[in-house]
Amino acid sequence: MKYKTGDVEKILGISVETLRFFESIGLVKPERNEKNNYRYYEAVELNKMVAYKFFRGFEFSLEESIELVEGSNKLCQQKIQTQSKIIEDRIQYYQCLAWRLKELETSYQRINDLTGSIEKAKSPEILLYYNQYESEFAKDEIHIKTT
Repeated sequence: MKYKTGDVEKILGISVETLRFFESIGLVKPERNEKNNYRYYEAVELNKMVAYKFFRGFEFSLEESIELVEGSNKLCQQKIQTQSKIIEDRIQYYQCLAWRLKELETSYQRINDLTGSIEKAKSPEILLYYNQYESEFAKDEIHIKTT
């Protein structure tokens, strides 16, 4: 069965511009009626477009998605494994980022809680290195103070 552009638009819920884009990247090659210049799509091409959108949903690049649609099972398996690793790494990164933000939020909350209060605490001896005196950086001598 052949589908006109309007039919494909309704069936897949994609715009005419997207159909033209799929054609421009070579994902689909609709037949053209010379008389009325209508494009006709085969069911196989509709399946390709659905598969392309499916892979883009997993954040594969445009090129990778086309390769997955047209590639062998072995190629698909390799690309999916690679993408899975990339996503897992991103998840780990964002979990770390979320933890760091929570710590920062806690620090700011502590500042708000302690504003206007005094807390006496014992501190161990600290070695301080001053490399700036007033508004100038120290050049010749090291200023060290032990508290």
